[in-house]
Amino acid sequence: MKYIKIIGIVVGVMTALAVVFAIYWFSHYTLFNISGRSMVEYGINDGDSFWITDGDCNIGDTCVFDCLTEKCHNGLEIIKKVKDKNDNCYWMEGNPSGKYTNDSRKYGWLCDNELKIIGVVK
Repeated sequence: MKYIKIIGIVVGVMTALAVVFAIYWFSHYTLFNISGRSMVEYGINDGDSFWITDGDCNIGDTCVFDCLTEKCHNGLEIIKKVKDKNDNCYWMEGNPSGKYTNDSRKYGWLCDNELKIIGVVK
């Protein structure tokens, strides 16, 4: 009888931990689906899905952002690699070859008033 109580307590604690972990995970991470070929040279293909998390984008990070200006297709969610950062402005690039990508090499720097960072690919 004593072992049944212990097993019940262990199962209850494990269930509670699983619920806490699930709440934490889904409050900090979002599933993002890829559409397009602008990142294929990095191994990110059309149809792939990635977990993204809130956070600041730094040089070398792959980030998802909302474009808020016509120069980068206003209203479009875009995934790019941060190649340079200057205060609150970002230089974002897709494929290194420039193939299949519309990025900072075409539209220049994007600053905070021109984009909204959605998350960082994890």
